[in-house]
Amino acid sequence: MEIGRQVAFWVSVAAGGATGAVCRHALGVSITRRLDGPFPWATLVINVLGCLAIGILFAAFQRPNFQAPLLRASLVIGFLGGFTTFSAYGVELLRLAQTGDWMRMGAYTLASNLGGFGAVWLGYQCARLALK
Repeated sequence: MEIGRQVAFWVSVAAGGATGAVCRHALGVSITRRLDGPFPWATLVINVLGCLAIGILFAAFQRPNFQAPLLRASLVIGFLGGFTTFSAYGVELLRLAQTGDWMRMGAYTLASNLGGFGAVWLGYQCARLALK
């Protein structure tokens, strides 16, 4: 990839990521104001919307006549990466399901959820000990 294309790629990802992060925050604040309570509605809604969006984009970008690498970089890697990485997890599960790789899909689901929770718990415990 030539330097100009690399720069355009990275700028597209950065612009999309910044926009996605701002949208995530604004939508999260809006949802929390309306549905405040013990259930994490904002995160759930944002993650599901991100998964819906990546499903639509995944189908659109798979068409053989659709060539838009900067748009893909901006929307999928950038915007949805800033909006929610859960959407990437969802599309990875879809890819495994499409190939019928149910064992790997199950292992990935368990490892992601249990590993993610375990890492959060471990990080929290380490930080609590270090910050005493």
